[in-house]
Amino acid sequence: MARLIDVAKAAGVSRGTASNVYNNPELVRPKLRQKVEAAARKLGYLGPDPKGRLLRAGKFNGIGVMPPSDWGVADSLRNPVFDLFLLGVGEACDEIGANLVIVPGRTGNNGIKHRTSGRLHLWPGRAPG
Repeated sequence: MARLIDVAKAAGVSRGTASNVYNNPELVRPKLRQKVEAAARKLGYLGPDPKGRLLRAGKFNGIGVMPPSDWGVADSLRNPVFDLFLLGVGEACDEIGANLVIVPGRTGNNGIKHRTSGRLHLWPGRAPG
């Protein structure tokens, strides 16, 4: 997977210039910007990772899923419906640049509050199986 530094080297520019192409394009001359963008396309670089930006800023953008405490995490993960649910939530998280965190129900609200930006509590009508 190509990194920004790889794009910068391929385009013959500094890492700072390559970064400006994505973060402050108005600061980069159009010809230079096109050169960096062409190198990025050739290398398959998709641009800055929003999750990486949050980590560097000391933030964690996560959606916590708390399975019912009477299920337990292992039982939840064996449940095909819960599996499909997690797949959908995971895809939605990817679209918005968030992380998916599964928090054991026994942790309670305190555990999920400190680890995530949002949360989903699940209260099913019956246990998996």
